[in-house]
Amino acid sequence: GTLLNTSNLYYRVEEGMINDDDITSTDEYGVLLVLISQAEEIIKNNKELTKRVEQLEITILGNEEVRDKAEQIRIYNEDLRNIQEDDREFNELTRQNQEENREKSIQNMQIQVDDKLTDCQLQLDEMIDAKSEEIDNIVDDKILDVQAQTDKKFQDLDTRTENTFSYYDKTFEDKLTDNQEQIDYKLDEVNQVISDVEDCIDESTKKLDTKIKEVDDKIVEVDTAKTDMETTVSNKITEFENRFGELESLDARGELMQARETIDGIVKDTLKERLTYDFEKVNEKIAEMTSAATNVAFSKSYVESDWVSDGEYFKLTVNHNLVTENIFVAILDEATKKSMTNSYTVVDSNTIEIFNESNIDVKVTVVNGNTNKEVITATINDNITTLDSTYSSVKIDSKIGVNELSTNAKNLTDAVNELFQSVSNGKELIATAITDKKVPTNSSDTFQTMASNISSIKQMPDMPDDVEEVWEFTGHTGGVYSVCVDLNNNIISCSHDSTIRKISTSGTEMWEFTSHTLPVKSICVDKQNNIYSASDDYTVRKISQSGIEIWKFTGHTGYVEGVCVDLNGNVYSASDDYTIRKISQSGIEIWKFTGHTSYVFSVCTDLDNNLYSGSYDNTVRKISQSGIEIWKFTGHTSSVYSVCVDLDSNVYSGSDDKSIRKISSNGTEIWKYNENTSNIFTVNTDSEGSVYIGGRDKIIRKISSIGTKIWEFKGHTDYVRCVSIDSNSNVYSGSNDTTVRKLQQNLGILFTKDNQSEIHKITKLDTIVKEVLPFPIELWNIKINTNEVYSVCIDFEDYIYSGSIDKTVRKISKEGTEIWKYIGHTNSIYSVCLDSQNNIISGSSDNTIGKTSSLGVEIGKYTMPSEDISIKAVCVDSKDNIYSASTGKIVRKITKEGSGVWEFTGHTSYINSICIDSQDNIYSGDSNGVLKKIYSDGIEIWSFTGHTKGIASLCVDSKDNIYSGSHDKSLKKISSSGIEIWSFIGHTENVNCLCVDQQDNIYSGSWDKSLRKISSNGSEFWNFFVYTKDLIYLNCLDIDSKDNIIVGGRDYTTRKFKNTHETQRIAYYN
Repeated sequence: GTLLNTSNLYYRVEEGMINDDDITSTDEYGVLLVLISQAEEIIKNNKELTKRVEQLEITILGNEEVRDKAEQIRIYNEDLRNIQEDDREFNELTRQNQEENREKSIQNMQIQVDDKLTDCQLQLDEMIDAKSEEIDNIVDDKILDVQAQTDKKFQDLDTRTENTFSYYDKTFEDKLTDNQEQIDYKLDEVNQVISDVEDCIDESTKKLDTKIKEVDDKIVEVDTAKTDMETTVSNKITEFENRFGELESLDARGELMQARETIDGIVKDTLKERLTYDFEKVNEKIAEMTSAATNVAFSKSYVESDWVSDGEYFKLTVNHNLVTENIFVAILDEATKKSMTNSYTVVDSNTIEIFNESNIDVKVTVVNGNTNKEVITATINDNITTLDSTYSSVKIDSKIGVNELSTNAKNLTDAVNELFQSVSNGKELIATAITDKKVPTNSSDTFQTMASNISSIKQMPDMPDDVEEVWEFTGHTGGVYSVCVDLNNNIISCSHDSTIRKISTSGTEMWEFTSHTLPVKSICVDKQNNIYSASDDYTVRKISQSGIEIWKFTGHTGYVEGVCVDLNGNVYSASDDYTIRKISQSGIEIWKFTGHTSYVFSVCTDLDNNLYSGSYDNTVRKISQSGIEIWKFTGHTSSVYSVCVDLDSNVYSGSDDKSIRKISSNGTEIWKYNENTSNIFTVNTDSEGSVYIGGRDKIIRKISSIGTKIWEFKGHTDYVRCVSIDSNSNVYSGSNDTTVRKLQQNLGILFTKDNQSEIHKITKLDTIVKEVLPFPIELWNIKINTNEVYSVCIDFEDYIYSGSIDKTVRKISKEGTEIWKYIGHTNSIYSVCLDSQNNIISGSSDNTIGKTSSLGVEIGKYTMPSEDISIKAVCVDSKDNIYSASTGKIVRKITKEGSGVWEFTGHTSYINSICIDSQDNIYSGDSNGVLKKIYSDGIEIWSFTGHTKGIASLCVDSKDNIYSGSHDKSLKKISSSGIEIWSFIGHTENVNCLCVDQQDNIYSGSWDKSLRKISSNGSEFWNFFVYTKDLIYLNCLDIDSKDNIIVGGRDYTTRKFKNTHETQRIAYYN
């Protein structure tokens, strides 16, 4: 085969796009270029490169000469080439051709390589010396040494590189198929999924055990009620038999006239036979009713061998005991613990058949949907006609089901009256039993009413308590002063024992930090899961998520009581020295606030980075970002121990005066809650505006946003010092009893159908109804590409166009069928868009921009200057001018005919995304996290640097607000003047695609596999997992004219989802 030109490989390394062909088409020098490029990427971003190189040289080489190490590198490379010579499939002629290409590249690159070789050889030497037999361990050692000296923000990058090269241990050249950026994040994603699955398994096991116990208890109750009813009926039938025996024993003087009747083909000669027959029917109905009431749900696990092949699908037959065809079916994948969407067929009242593409281990739950099943209908008319002579007759009318009874008897007044008195007594017993089950019933009610009431016993199951304890952590040896939750729902706690501990969601300790020398009073976490602690040792410390101290601030002269962090990563500390300090991300004091007249106990920040503080001087204060007091609230009559703020910037304060106050953002009191009987030490709020408090009375209370109590928890045995809430509404508390406890709020039993498009929630009678937006429903998916779908766009008629790594542009109908395929590019297509004539503009890593008509005919293909290297994004303005963003760090404007207009070179790293607003201003985002706004004439307007990692996607709404998605996992809304409005941090991985609908709702896709719908004010409507398999995630998305969502992914598919803005009314536990 033809050898890969080395210069091209060098630029493709810079671009981060190395595939199988690249690796197999080059030699060891090409691999060296990969390593050199990675070293350059780290080194060029290091502002203090010279100093760090000197430090590394001292640590690693022990003052050895750089040239000696270079010689070792060359010797090693020569040995490596000799070893790999036997494995290479290329002949000597191919090697000579490659050598010629490499010589040409070396002529262009030699100066740059020589200059960089001295800087990078320290890192390369550490890799080579560590383990000479394996390339991945060489890379590991290099990364570990660089990690120890470089800035902390490269820590995650180093770890991911180390894991990646370990994974590709034995087949380094064959398995490095994805671009470097994707490989960096892949292993972290897998580890997170494993952690989430383990947590999910733990939680699911606990919930399953709880539900099984509830069902078992309910079955015992039903069985007991059934036994009581059967005993009562049996006793009454026995009484009736004895009574009728007495009647039939009367002499034959005409006192009893027997009637012969035929019911169901069976002759009934006597009154006893007839009534006994009918009461047997009642008994059968009661048994049927009890069975239907008892069998409310069926659950069973099935393995792969239980499935039967059925053509293209596998079929699973499920036999249940619900005796109904009106059912809900839920299917859980046992491997992923995720709900599945499958078609099923109801065969009969006891059998269903489920279909799936593969035979896997599943758990099937079938729930009885027969809430209005007529279990029994029975009425008795007990109006007795008065007897007026010996031969008068009494007529007893009874209706059981549809069978009528009409019996005439002579001189039976007393007997019949006694009969109905016995029935009345029996009804009284039954009514008492039903009433005991909390369904009020009178003996005068008809049997039909009683049957309905018995059904109600099953329809209103007992619910668990409002809140219940999940686990208790007892690792601390002193009172727990503060708890917080990171973005992965891990818990961080600090204690009087001077330690900080990280606890998993299942309640197990992950690590312990012991550097503080006195009790630790307060902790918080930032968006990168770094931890900040405040201690009586007068220090504030920044600690990594793995428990390593990053820096220590020693500016306070008294105990540090509180700490918090704002959205920009600035830290605020409150102290007994009467001051609040603002500290930078690197641990440097920015300003000091001295407005309080006594100890400051608590601080918190709102979404605008305003600061709120509570103090021993009885006040709550609002302070600006620059340290200026905005207002002071003096409503409390004693010390304010805790403050927090909700999403609307309302402030909540807890005080020694036993009250909670809700204060507006302008400092006026909204309400006061004073039902506590002791001091309040902690207050916190959730996303719904509910408030959680704890104090000296050892009780945790939940209060609504209007100031009314919802529930209370009394599990602690000493003061409650702190409460925190995670993203799943679980509550965590710390106490002087040395424990941390996890509490679960019970929100009812949720039944779902059709992938959660229909929701029914069964709760206590005390419920509230909310309006929610339903989840999207997949309409179709099409797998026509042979590699990842990287970009999608939609025309005026809702036809879909996709660009792929397989080098094609494809047009897809609204129904999901391929119309045509354009194959004019010679490399991956990263971006597609449309002009006003429905022409498709495509940008490719072959450094060209293609223009294709809506019929698939090429109109033009424009080759960009070589310094652009690769086109990462394209967009079109109102005049059909085309704009491109490239890995060459350049934004270009070209006319619709392909002529260059201007180039913008203000970026310092490659540009991932570009978009246009209504005024034809251009927005571009680069891999350093910098967003720039550019006039249509190419002049920069402003630059936004709020992201901490590269920007992956941009879009603009109808008001020209900009939305940016980043590798720092955040989505930000930025005004047209460059000011951040809000930041959404719900995703757990890169936010790599965005779009906006006609109502200015935002849709975001991420490597965490989720698609989220977010309102224009930053609140989440829903989040929906498009994929469940590992390493498969969203690459791109767009919205059509009907607000349907189109997504393209790493699984080579394009998918269409139905999306609606119509709300559904859902009942929730109040």
